Amino acid sequence: MRIGMFAKLNNQSIDTIRYYIGLNLIHPFRKGRYYYFGKEQQKELDELLYLKKMRFTLQEIKKITLIKQLNKIKTVTKSNYIKDILLQKRESIELEINDLNRIIQALDDEIKTIDEKQNINLKQKGVAFKNLEYICCPKCGKPIEISKGVLKNNSIYEGLSVCDCGYSISIREGIIITKHDDDNIIEPFIKYNNPIDTTINDLPQSYIDFMMSSTKEIVQILIEKNLSDKILCFMKSGLGLLEINLLERTQNIKLMMLIDDDFNKLKIAKTSIESKFPNANIIYVCSELFDLPFKKKSVDIGIDFYASFVNGFRWEYNIYEYIIPILKDRSSIIGLYLYFKSFNMLTRLDCARRKLFDSITISDIIEGNNYKQNKIYDETILLEGENINGFFIEGDKVNSRIMVFERD
Repeated sequence: MRIGMFAKLNNQSIDTIRYYIGLNLIHPFRKGRYYYFGKEQQKELDELLYLKKMRFTLQEIKKITLIKQLNKIKTVTKSNYIKDILLQKRESIELEINDLNRIIQALDDEIKTIDEKQNINLKQKGVAFKNLEYICCPKCGKPIEISKGVLKNNSIYEGLSVCDCGYSISIREGIIITKHDDDNIIEPFIKYNNPIDTTINDLPQSYIDFMMSSTKEIVQILIEKNLSDKILCFMKSGLGLLEINLLERTQNIKLMMLIDDDFNKLKIAKTSIESKFPNANIIYVCSELFDLPFKKKSVDIGIDFYASFVNGFRWEYNIYEYIIPILKDRSSIIGLYLYFKSFNMLTRLDCARRKLFDSITISDIIEGNNYKQNKIYDETILLEGENINGFFIEGDKVNSRIMVFERD
């Protein structure tokens, strides 16, 4: 039979059969341009596949085959040589089995550790009384007064504050809430109910890779500052990845303010951080950036980790209209900015939103408030591989850069 039929009968590709022929593991008859296969070749292939099942490499099989072809040498040496190869392979597989058993045990230990951690009752923390001095009514700026409060571990775990102006702030599970649900909000990266699923399955891989590397770089920028007397405001906390990485390097931070418009994400971040860093001084706030409950000129460092980019899809305002007022006269802004250079991509946005995805406009707004960019970081191009909520399409490129601004 010809090679096509031989390959099909043995569930192999023609290229695989040709490869075996090239290694002299199968020896078909050749007539003109074609190979022909019979019982002898079937026997060679059966033995080859049998040895492969025993984890022999093709080069090892080639050695065994070569020895077996020397049938005219009827000596004990030949049999002993094959026996030695088989014994060596058996020993190699036993070592591999031992390694796999160690890996299985390590996996079991990790699973057990996760189960044990899930069963630990975390020390539930709320808003520390000492941090109330930084909180005010977003509408009129007056200090808040908590009524109907529930205390846990010397902090406010549940509570309600209704200002004289009529604006209400609540505290739920230790998270300050000023956010009121709104319609007609575009979410750029939302397909799943679980925030972790969204991050893993919905974000393009190029974004995830860049986010991980940028996290380390921004942490290093922060570490180089003296944070012991600094108040840090994270404009878009998400699941708390950046904050956890920072706390792993240092917990000597005066106060961290974590903001996100997604209550469930904040709960995940809060639980993760409190389980690892129970003594960290943190305020968690579920709020839109135009509704921040922080006193003016209270923050030393504002961290914009994708906040401008995500907010650009959700609202038509620039977040710095509301961030700048809460920053001290002498303060820093550290940002991971994503923006578009493609005219095609910009034209998919309405006119009001286009300026929110332009790096020059972002820089001009910040520098227009007496900040100076103190270091130029390399630009990275992220390739967008799939359609997300009808905006990104195959071939889109998103530009990204870390920018650091200082105001003295």
